[in-house]
Amino acid sequence: MKKIEQLRKYLPQDVYRFVKEFENSLTEIRIRRGKPLSLTLARGECGPYGYGENYICPLVIHDDLMDRIISSLCHHSLYSHMESMTDGYIAMKEGVRVGVSGKAVCDNVGIKNLSSVNSLNIRIPRFIYNISIEIYTYLAQKHFGESILIFSPPNMGKTTVLRDLIRQLALGAPPRRVAVVDTRCEIEVEELHEVCHIDFLSGYPRGKGIEIATRTLSPQYIICDEIGGYEEVRSLLSAQNAGVPVIATAHASTAEELLQRDNIRILNEHNLFSEYVGIQGIRIGSAPILSFTSAREISDNHNKK
Repeated sequence: MKKIEQLRKYLPQDVYRFVKEFENSLTEIRIRRGKPLSLTLARGECGPYGYGENYICPLVIHDDLMDRIISSLCHHSLYSHMESMTDGYIAMKEGVRVGVSGKAVCDNVGIKNLSSVNSLNIRIPRFIYNISIEIYTYLAQKHFGESILIFSPPNMGKTTVLRDLIRQLALGAPPRRVAVVDTRCEIEVEELHEVCHIDFLSGYPRGKGIEIATRTLSPQYIICDEIGGYEEVRSLLSAQNAGVPVIATAHASTAEELLQRDNIRILNEHNLFSEYVGIQGIRIGSAPILSFTSAREISDNHNKK
């Protein structure tokens, strides 16, 4: 079933008809309380994937319509989804991710809940075959023993590249056992269901998922998306000590920018990643534009500053 068709049961018909109309180029559905429905479209082979055209639909999202959509996306149980919503998302199936923003209620610890949800961003996952060949070739040349970090600004295709790389590794010669820590349930898609040698840890906290994968699944690669906190750093270093290579992603515009983040700097100081792979853009219908920076090079450049 196409990703767009899966949204039919969550979106009212007056919203879904616009989604269906633009299904071939649709990348994001932006639903804002009291404002027109907006779609992000990837059009033309010259445009970078993700930074597409914004199209405003002649449909205003009134309060009742907004509340119906939120309830439907939460399977009519707002309470059971509140923890993830305070973290900025609603987890869906088949890699569909819903970004959430609104009015937060905070205590001394952090965000306790949301008193209202005012914006939703439904991202449509895409699977592009063979988009990760250049990265896979690098790993093969290193005999599949190296850890790498893939980075780019938001919405430039990191997860799209990651999905195909998982497939390449699991189907390669020889095939590798791959454990995927899919915290926000956005990596796993139908195209990976029929591939053997992939274990998904869906919805696990990233650090705990990495720990469990290392300890119980005997993976030949651990893959996770958008590494962040210090718990994840500890788990990644534990995987390194156990001899399990890691492929992870992070948000950054340049390799040098990565080391401005304490967690990445710690991982770099422990020589976790041998290579930092930057995605400069993904052209519709062709391979991504990549830059490879070695760990030594990124450290030397950082130390010069």
